[in-house]
Amino acid sequence: QVNSLITANFDSNNNIYLFFNLKEQTTAMQFDSVSIPQNGENPNKFIFLKLNQNGNVIGARNYLSNENNHREYINTTGKFDGENFVVIGQAVANFDLKNQPLQNPYTSEYISTTMVSKISKEGDVLWSYPFYSGNDVHYFITDNFDNINSNNLDFDADKNIYLIDFWRTNLNYRGTEIPMKVGANSLLFKLDASGNYLYSKYIDRPESFQSLSVYDRDKIAVVGNSAINKLLDLPLTDKGGFNNYVVFLEKEELATSEQFTKLFSVYP
Repeated sequence: QVNSLITANFDSNNNIYLFFNLKEQTTAMQFDSVSIPQNGENPNKFIFLKLNQNGNVIGARNYLSNENNHREYINTTGKFDGENFVVIGQAVANFDLKNQPLQNPYTSEYISTTMVSKISKEGDVLWSYPFYSGNDVHYFITDNFDNINSNNLDFDADKNIYLIDFWRTNLNYRGTEIPMKVGANSLLFKLDASGNYLYSKYIDRPESFQSLSVYDRDKIAVVGNSAINKLLDLPLTDKGGFNNYVVFLEKEELATSEQFTKLFSVYP
């Protein structure tokens, strides 16, 4: 049974790449001539399929090991940067996608952790890094995944990674601690192509998932919905309603806390 969004990407040769989750799958799987063995007693799967331009499966992987019967990872986003794939999801166990153990510096409790990973066109995990937090991230993740954000990831021409998500406590990404405000915090991150931290920017306190689009290096459009009358710590002269917005960020706004150089509007 599929229990996630199915993300589909194409390369320049019209090969098709699919990422999706399965649950309650307790036997080996066969996709055309390619088989995936059962991973012990673990009924959870995170599947990668590669199909040729005729729709025939020519490669397949399951990234979840059998080291823990409750091992699970829920994929929410997968996007092709022209060479490899970057996927984002929630690890509901203490392992990354290379099946290496995670050690959360904030808590020893078993909580979900946002994970960003890079996977090659052949299905090899090149790297996989967590955003450690002291609290579960997406408290409204459910089996129907209606609220999962699949548009919170994009790239620039140098394959730098831009992602937006929200958290409720301080974060630690590869040794860099990012402090949080009280409540849910929406943050924009920029990582380089190897997953190294470059910068982060507080956006707002969201009421729903946000989407982003990169239209040039350090030029980002964000679509969202604010729960308070502030955006980027600046007051909004809103008209009531749900404070939906589209905001365009450029390098000056990302690097400083100065006033916007251009006006923007928030509509109910």
